[in-house]
Amino acid sequence: MRLSNASELCVRQATKRALDLLAGKTQKFCESNLTGRLSMYPASTRRLLSMTWQVLLAIVVCHALAATNLYAQISNASINGTVSDSTGAVIGGAGVLLRNTATAVETRTTTNEQGVYIILNILPGNYTLEAAKEGFTTSRMEPFNLVVNQSSIFDFALGVGKVQDSVTVDATGAQLQSFTA
Repeated sequence: MRLSNASELCVRQATKRALDLLAGKTQKFCESNLTGRLSMYPASTRRLLSMTWQVLLAIVVCHALAATNLYAQISNASINGTVSDSTGAVIGGAGVLLRNTATAVETRTTTNEQGVYIILNILPGNYTLEAAKEGFTTSRMEPFNLVVNQSSIFDFALGVGKVQDSVTVDATGAQLQSFTA
């Protein structure tokens, strides 16, 4: 490994001073620092060593942070698309249902004002997809397979539906009084 000129100088000075110490030439080797302790290195060398450690620490921290992002993998899929009517006009507020065919887990979303929907973080597997809005026919996609890191676009064109009658049953049971029964 090739050292910079300042690093080579620092290493040479430290080596020379260590040899001087071993040879008994200690009178000019030690100097007092602000705390009153004797220091093996002069102030300029201590500053250089302190800065070197700070730079090395910064490099190690940056490398560790970068490595965590570099090795991350995306293990999910995503889908998006547009829901429109048969004339091509977008349908806002349409419900979109994604259903896993193996587990029957459902994910629901609604289109925005531009008729766009997005479903993120989908586990790989086989799915069906359908879009519906009151006053329009429901459109369903046949089962399809999503794999890791796949981003797919599924657009729907909903036809005008028929008005359907709806019956709501509102039944209220009589409460049983357990203390008299």
